[in-house]
Amino acid sequence: MEQIRRLDLQWDGDETKYYDALKIIAESSKIELPVFIKQMIVKRTKHKS
Repeated sequence: MEQIRRLDLQWDGDETKYYDALKIIAESSKIELPVFIKQMIVKRTKHKS
């Protein structure tokens, strides 16, 4: 059976500006926001492995 991990993020108050910025970047790249954020995390963590 394939392993699955799930993450639920909530953006509150001033943090919403970061969500909005990420959404604009993802949309301009024609990428769904969850996929875009996942790609950012993968790129960031590859350098640490």
